[in-house]
Amino acid sequence: MDLQIPSLRKPDGNSFNSSPAVVRQWVADLPLVNTGRTADLLHAALSEMNGLRVPAYDRFDDLEQLAEPVNYVIDALKKKFLGRRFPLDDRALEQANLATTLCMKMATGYKIVASELDRQRKGGSPLEQAIQNAIRYLGEALLGSYLIYVPYPAGIWRSLHSLYAFAVRHGLADVTADGTLSPVDGQQTIGDSYKQCLLLSLACPYRMRQSEIRSVNALMADWSKHCQLHATAEVSASGYFACHLDSDEPPGYLREDQRDALDSSWIIIDTRGLEEPVRATIDRRRESTARLSTLPDETVLQRLMLSWGMMPKRRFPRRGGESLVRLLVGLAAIHRALGGLAGTRSAGNATAASQTVKDGDYLRDPTFEQTTSFDTRLPDRHSEESPFRGAYSPGARVDNRSLRIESWKMHDMSAGGYCLLWDSADASSAQVGELVAITEGDEDSNWLLGVIRWMRFTPSEGLALGVQMLPTGARPVWASVCKDQAGMEDRMHGILLPGLPATGQPATLLLPALPFHSGCLSTLSEADSKKTIRLTGQVEDTGSFAQFHFAEDSTG
Repeated sequence: MDLQIPSLRKPDGNSFNSSPAVVRQWVADLPLVNTGRTADLLHAALSEMNGLRVPAYDRFDDLEQLAEPVNYVIDALKKKFLGRRFPLDDRALEQANLATTLCMKMATGYKIVASELDRQRKGGSPLEQAIQNAIRYLGEALLGSYLIYVPYPAGIWRSLHSLYAFAVRHGLADVTADGTLSPVDGQQTIGDSYKQCLLLSLACPYRMRQSEIRSVNALMADWSKHCQLHATAEVSASGYFACHLDSDEPPGYLREDQRDALDSSWIIIDTRGLEEPVRATIDRRRESTARLSTLPDETVLQRLMLSWGMMPKRRFPRRGGESLVRLLVGLAAIHRALGGLAGTRSAGNATAASQTVKDGDYLRDPTFEQTTSFDTRLPDRHSEESPFRGAYSPGARVDNRSLRIESWKMHDMSAGGYCLLWDSADASSAQVGELVAITEGDEDSNWLLGVIRWMRFTPSEGLALGVQMLPTGARPVWASVCKDQAGMEDRMHGILLPGLPATGQPATLLLPALPFHSGCLSTLSEADSKKTIRLTGQVEDTGSFAQFHFAEDSTG
């Protein structure tokens, strides 16, 4: 077991005074209103304390007093880097690294306490809480790295494995320890805190959006008790995953031909018990009527079941590439690039025929309480004589120069997708789950559609994307939810993906995530045609768009 304890030195007159009474007053004097200053003071204090020889019980008391301001600062720092576009700017990345560093230093302090109490052969509550809190702070550092798609700190998995092995050796893996980081919904055993970290890694968080990572991690605080860890010598040891307790590696998929080679340093992770709580959560999600649910989307929960069951193998070989590609992000932008506005001139004229505005009368009702329409027979809105110059009109031609087209470097590709690298100091619009269109040339007529499945950021490579490609032949359409029999409709961008007869794959629609849902009656407009359809089943909902099967409705 390698707890990675730093070298300790004897305090001198210039050292930080670690007396619990002095630390208590020092904490009371912290300028919490000034988050930056408080963070710097806490960082300096923890750095020095972790290098000093301090009595174990005094160190434990000091860490418990420091926990509240440290947690406060970490929460404040998160507001400065979560929800930002990627790659993060230097300032936001610095704040994120500082939050992770504070977690790692708190974990180091608790590891020193556990090591000292073990050396003195003393047990009890301080030892239990020291192990528990060390794992929880390491888990918080791990979560922070996943949230901004950066590699986790070196040594973090070695520490997590060692702490779990340490707890097993002392018979504490099933012990529940209280503390400042206890989950809101209740207490966790030491083993469950460790399993929460394992499950988060196996859930492939780099393939999730930030909000999904946080909600899934919160659920796993309760789900972890349904996961079982087995020593390789146990007769009942079974599971799809394993991890080496002497390594600095996360858990990985266990092949059948590897089982006989496992020694006592390995543990097998049995995730079969997670099926019941995940299915129960899916049912709760389906029954929820809340517009904004705290539960992850059903498709996210289904992907969790796959990730904790059988890890998929790559179906296609990858080949390297150095070319530049152009990337469009988002359903609306892709709709425009595919010619959506230009292709709906006739649909716009139908409205304009009933109420045509005169020059100077356009947008007369800025409250939009009355219907405002446009005469699409007017000259092009980009010409000097058009009263619609600079304004939106349904019949206007598409000008792709107004679209934000990003330039990415192709790292490698396969028949199934691309790996792209961001080579710019600016922030990208890319997010996990976003619909994107990619073209390798300068022609705007050759866009290929895909979905961003994962993101990763490293200082050496920068921001990288994994894009899964969708079937070719996408066409822009307009879709609207039929609100009543009078046919009041709000048109929204949509993209029609043709079916693949050779494989029996039906056509699907890509639509905004709201307000469409399975079973709703909708109107689909394409060029001069309009038909009523019913959305028969949802294939996916990434939060940015939803994909549906549909069928023409004969009752409309």
